[in-house]
Amino acid sequence: MPQLDGFDFSFTDPPYNVGKNYGQYDDRMPENKYFEWCDEWISMISERSNMMAVYPPKIYIRWFLNRLPDHHLVIATWNPYGAIRGLYVHQYAPLLLPKKPYKKVQDHWGGCMVPGCGYFFTEKTYGHPGYTSEHITRLVIDCCSVAGQIILDPFGGTGTTGRAAKDLGRKAVLIEQNERYCEIAACRMGQEVLL
Repeated sequence: MPQLDGFDFSFTDPPYNVGKNYGQYDDRMPENKYFEWCDEWISMISERSNMMAVYPPKIYIRWFLNRLPDHHLVIATWNPYGAIRGLYVHQYAPLLLPKKPYKKVQDHWGGCMVPGCGYFFTEKTYGHPGYTSEHITRLVIDCCSVAGQIILDPFGGTGTTGRAAKDLGRKAVLIEQNERYCEIAACRMGQEVLL
């Protein structure tokens, strides 16, 4: 990312530091190291992009709210039961959006389609352990950018941001360490059939 510059908008769903296997990245750092790492990529994005939206881990939402005080909290919810964590059923995700998006934005997005919907989720996850739904990605890109703008996603994964950006008439630059996910993203951009 240090060699890149000039983005209109950045959207990212970073690793959550919960032990998922991304193949190239240690997703179980000591908490202070995780926050140092997040501070580093947030600073890099802020220097290279006019606006930023983050899909932060719920367990660290306070840290992200403190680190990004100029952002607005949006709650994305879904109806079918989600993942059960102890005695709580997981049915929402926080999003941090820029204070001044291009469109009016409600701070509660109901009916979102996310992998947490389980059986009701119809998007293909491409085997990615932290797949970001195309539904939420499209909503974020649509309200925080306009056609022709260039979007950065420093945690590109399987290319969801790129696919949504292309479908909405934007351009995108994705950064991803895992070669297999890069191949999937390239196929998604070319609209090839993935097995």
